[in-house]
Amino acid sequence: MQVSQGRREISKARVRATGVAALTALALVALPGVASADPEVLQSNDQLGLRFEKSSTPQPEGATTTVTVRTGDGKVVQTISEPFKGWLGGAAVELLDIDQDGRDDLLVQVDARVKDGKWAIWHAVGSNPKLSRVGVVDGHPESAGPGLIKADTEQGTVFYVIKGNALAPAPAPLPNRGSDAASLAKCAVVHSIRYARGLASRLPVTLRDRSRT
Repeated sequence: MQVSQGRREISKARVRATGVAALTALALVALPGVASADPEVLQSNDQLGLRFEKSSTPQPEGATTTVTVRTGDGKVVQTISEPFKGWLGGAAVELLDIDQDGRDDLLVQVDARVKDGKWAIWHAVGSNPKLSRVGVVDGHPESAGPGLIKADTEQGTVFYVIKGNALAPAPAPLPNRGSDAASLAKCAVVHSIRYARGLASRLPVTLRDRSRT
């Protein structure tokens, strides 16, 4: 009886120790100021081949997103931090050549509480490994052509250009006038041919015969 009682006490102690360890681990994950252990890694596809290591530190109303930028040999060239407002999970981070200049730019989600979301754009230029923060846009930013950025929102599509180190509003691009003119010219030729054929079919037989000769 004493041996069985002793075994039960040991089992209870192990359960309590396991429970305390699990609660401690959960507390560390949710505790503000404690960063995530395993960062996410993104690799740029441009000529510099930079590595972007993203980690997230929980805060009372969201998290702080930290992106460590490294060269191909592991040297740290820049550390980027952005506050993130959201209820579940951490911020999304993406690489995209948003202005089609040959360099991958960094997009960091900063607010997921609104429908369209908000994103910070960090722009890369030339051979400089360091990126510059040019602004925040409502909606997910995408490339709309060389030098042009667009973001879709509930109010419609908004266009931007990068001037210096800042975003500036831009007008919507005009439709391709050349292709429109070519299409109109083609339609005019087809219409003229059809009109000529219809007119010829209405001529008297004698006139049609003379025209052939």
